[in-house]
Amino acid sequence: MCGIIGYVGADARARAGAVAAARDEMKHRGPDDAGLWSDDRACLGSCRLAILDLSPAGHMPMESGDGRYSLVFNGAIYNFVELR
Repeated sequence: MCGIIGYVGADARARAGAVAAARDEMKHRGPDDAGLWSDDRACLGSCRLAILDLSPAGHMPMESGDGRYSLVFNGAIYNFVELR
């Protein structure tokens, strides 16, 4: 199981270091990859246990093509072929 963490607040970018430190404490939950994303309102972190997609394409936090949305999640999308 992966590890995810987030912070939402007016000073989110300033808290990125604290979110990264907390994410690093969960590294045992996802030793295959770690990521961090932040802007002025939110900060997202993850550590990844790669099971289905072993490629770097599964790196999180994920961003939409236009950069408007970012997400972290722990789960699997089993009908990913149909969705493409």
